[in-house]
Amino acid sequence: MNAHRRLLPDTALAAPLLLLPLLLLLLLLATGCLDNSPEPRLGGDGTIADGGGDGSGTRGDATVDSVAPDSEPHIDAALAPLAALRDVDEGRFATSLSCAGCHKNTTMSTAMRDAQQRPVAMYDLWRATAMANAGRDPFWRAAVAAEVEFAPALKATIEETCMRCHSPMAYTEAKLNTETPVAMTLLDGDTARSQLVLDGVSCTMCHQIQPDGLGTPQSYSGGFVVQDQKQVFGPHTNLFGSPMVSDSGFDPITGTHITQSSLCASCHTLFVDSLDANKQPSGTLFPEQTPYLEWRNSAYNTEGTPGAQPKTCQGCHMPDVDEDGVAISTQVATKKDGTDQPIAVAPARSPYRRHIFIGANTLLPTLLKTYASELNPAADAVAFDALITRVRKQLSENTATLDVTSATLANDVLSATVVVTNKAGHKLPTAYPSRRVVLQLAVLDGSGKEVVVSGRFDARGRLVDAGGRPLASENAGGPTAQHHDNITDANDVQIYESVLADSTGKATYHLLTAASYLKDNRLLPAGWSDTHADIASIAPAGIGADADFAGGTDTVRYQLTLPSGTTGPLTVRARLYHQTLSARYAAELFTSQAREVLALRRMLLPIGYPRELCAEAQRSVP
Repeated sequence: MNAHRRLLPDTALAAPLLLLPLLLLLLLLATGCLDNSPEPRLGGDGTIADGGGDGSGTRGDATVDSVAPDSEPHIDAALAPLAALRDVDEGRFATSLSCAGCHKNTTMSTAMRDAQQRPVAMYDLWRATAMANAGRDPFWRAAVAAEVEFAPALKATIEETCMRCHSPMAYTEAKLNTETPVAMTLLDGDTARSQLVLDGVSCTMCHQIQPDGLGTPQSYSGGFVVQDQKQVFGPHTNLFGSPMVSDSGFDPITGTHITQSSLCASCHTLFVDSLDANKQPSGTLFPEQTPYLEWRNSAYNTEGTPGAQPKTCQGCHMPDVDEDGVAISTQVATKKDGTDQPIAVAPARSPYRRHIFIGANTLLPTLLKTYASELNPAADAVAFDALITRVRKQLSENTATLDVTSATLANDVLSATVVVTNKAGHKLPTAYPSRRVVLQLAVLDGSGKEVVVSGRFDARGRLVDAGGRPLASENAGGPTAQHHDNITDANDVQIYESVLADSTGKATYHLLTAASYLKDNRLLPAGWSDTHADIASIAPAGIGADADFAGGTDTVRYQLTLPSGTTGPLTVRARLYHQTLSARYAAELFTSQAREVLALRRMLLPIGYPRELCAEAQRSVP
């Protein structure tokens, strides 16, 4: 770990930080839980009414499980509306609108279309993503504000560190100009620098990153290198750059590193310099998010000796095939007037990657769409809805599978075995520790009524008991939900998640105090090795002696007592849900009184706390 510390960028800043830029992507994002809310009503059959907690045939998203606006006390927490995006060029960096002139779809051009002539222009697909909105993300703002409230003396360092990856253009511009470090107050303005902040992780950021040090510790935690040359890298050769140079001032250069996972690693491998009990740097570096290192220890690795199923980050999150799986070959730009470039100037290119940056987050696009008048995103509701649809398809088709391998009944005790398989190229869930994946098991009687449920949700996205009361592990300050190999009580739930621990070994929800993992039972990717070079930073924690928790899979066994008189035939149904922000994490976050936290809490009131279905399986009981 000390090697990481020596190689971190800006060592004068590497105090209690390198922490929160994580919320970037894929940042994903927020959901909430408020402990002073009225309990949900119970239906006559004992299931949760008002949107269904047990997941009986409905997806727990903002559309289905919305929370009534009057179900929480009024929260008066208004933030100034963010400025709308403008076309700004500060020299080294320009906002995405500078690129959109030639890299968006128009009715006058056939460029940037797939085989079915569907539009796939880079700007159009990117503008709804978490990358584009990393600087507008209200959950990110709330998380930063909560950390500043916890350690106000470190305000400048915390904000600059978090903006390093959420607003990297503004951060890098200030750094290269040796100016005052960036601060969150830039979000409230409409200066040229504020525009760079609000444009998130934009075109002239990622495409200007040099290959220097990529994939090594010196590049982690936002240690990317940008030079003062206005060169933008792309994967193709035989470039004719004159149109781009004359229109934007940026010179297109061939750079194959733009296609490699190590490029993404610079902001998706983050180490925090943990604070001690006195809120001083402890010298302990904590691996706060490590999807790149997890990927290197998987069957999907493409570096060194490739794994059995080699695939880069871009291969999954920026596919080079269309929605039908057909490889895309198309011109990559139009003229600035929206008409086609001559083929001699801009020939069709392949591979052509769709800039969808697909992940598991449906809450951020929902918030951006719902509060567009406040957050002022460049994308419209149609673009956000399209992104949400793509995310749900990704989760349901490419994320995980379930198999109920056995189910028997004897003396009113239902015994079942469920195998969970991770299809992702990293841990599931990965990155920011607000996320969790919940395994739900329900036993249904002959009429289809759920008689026992492990993993029952209420309309807010909290895990509750049969009476609708939140489990103790869902409340701020409550116990940590344990990892399970065998479950005999329906109030025990298999939750795949990471829970941070401070220097004393106690659970903490402040990234600044994280020194280790109290629990990290997130599903491992296929091809995992316990002897991998990066294992010290990515090893599981808190799984006990669970021998079948292994690379790619986990097996959970249930022995649940059914109510006397339960009639068959019985069905055992397993479901796997993903939540971007767990109810427990939200409860801890909402103990903060920072205005940004209150604003997020207000935004979540009518939306609820989305959960998304990843996989489902069932088995009849003989």
